[in-house]
Amino acid sequence: MTPGSFAALLTVTDVLGGVVEAAPLTVTVAPPLSLTCGASPSGGVAPLPVTFSAAATGGSGAYAYTWSFGDGASSSQQNPSHTYTTAGSYGASVTVTSGAQSASCSKTISVSAPALAVTCSATPTSGTAPLVVSFACQPSGGSGSYVFDWNYGDGTAHDITQNPSHTYSANGTYTAVVTITSGGQSATCQQTITVGGASGVTVSCGATPASGPAPLAVSLTCQPSGGTGSYTYDWDFGDGSPHLTTQNPSHTYSAGGTYTASVAVVSGSQSGSCKTSITVSGSPLTIDGLTATVLPDGTYSIDWLLNDTDAAATAITWSAAVTAGGGSVNPTSGTSAPGDAANTTYSPNGATTGTITITASDDQGNTAAPQSVTVP
Repeated sequence: MTPGSFAALLTVTDVLGGVVEAAPLTVTVAPPLSLTCGASPSGGVAPLPVTFSAAATGGSGAYAYTWSFGDGASSSQQNPSHTYTTAGSYGASVTVTSGAQSASCSKTISVSAPALAVTCSATPTSGTAPLVVSFACQPSGGSGSYVFDWNYGDGTAHDITQNPSHTYSANGTYTAVVTITSGGQSATCQQTITVGGASGVTVSCGATPASGPAPLAVSLTCQPSGGTGSYTYDWDFGDGSPHLTTQNPSHTYSAGGTYTASVAVVSGSQSGSCKTSITVSGSPLTIDGLTATVLPDGTYSIDWLLNDTDAAATAITWSAAVTAGGGSVNPTSGTSAPGDAANTTYSPNGATTGTITITASDDQGNTAAPQSVTVP
């Protein structure tokens, strides 16, 4: 039917054919409803803002629009805008209603992921082995979901964390490369790491005092430099006593002589050493001829001589003690004149062995080097 307004006559008749009532009517026929739509732009890189338009004709002249953007969002505006944040192909459609009529129109929007890019850093980029390096990686673009693959360039296993740490243990120049994938895209970034050997270890040392009469208490010092900065020490005092591993030890030389105290310092794969000389003059007081003689009752007679060349000395005080094994001595101390013999008795008391040590000093401040005997 042609759209427009038409005059009509409504006639009502009864069953006998008589006209009961007649009334004129106006009939309006609406034109067909049609709809056009547009989208600008229809494609691009996410996030993609799109302006939509819709134009309806026909119908009753009053229009209601409903937009569906294809990603779960909608609008009731005639010409809305919408931003697509994720890559994909979307069908955007609009439906218009006017009276009893409706019409639809649709557009396809193609959204691509932004180009994948990556920056990376390494701290530090150079140093001595072993070198601990912290890596950092910052991706952008792509689908927003990333997979990381770090190749440290030294033949060790790859790492799939974003910001790893790695230790380079050997000298060399290394290229660390991170590869990132996101969707169908990939990107790389690299850093150059230079690892050099530790500098040589330099050691200075000293002894205070460096000379004096026995027993001589000496404070030894050691000052290293170079290497990795972390050091281990091994002191040899040159008199057959046990080594010490402290940096600045003290040691007592009990007998006269010239000793070379040496310290070895190790730092990583590097080492250095230093020596210092200590001169100890002998004490005028000596413990001589220390012997142990077994007695019929199973005890031992411990005997020695106390010699003193200091003419001013008139009395010597001595002590006896069990310094290893078991048992006991009696007496444990006494006083003798220079040149005299001294004695104590050692009782095993069930011990299989015992070491008895004798010490002595005179009234002039002279101290003898300790002497020991082990029984049986």
